[in-house]
Amino acid sequence: MKTERILGALYGQALGDAMGMPSELWPRSRVKAHFGWIDRFLPGPKENNAACYFNRAEFTDD
Repeated sequence: MKTERILGALYGQALGDAMGMPSELWPRSRVKAHFGWIDRFLPGPKENNAACYFNRAEFTDD
């Protein structure tokens, strides 16, 4: 049971990070203006210097 919970936490962190990657370091107002709502994996936009090198569904270093 403990192993599954640890793996679940790690998978959850990686998935959440990959979903949030396109908006990395942007304020909420800019995210809303650029994306509207993020509900799927997106590539890092070229306008975001922190995320522009990432492809869809990749997780970052944080």
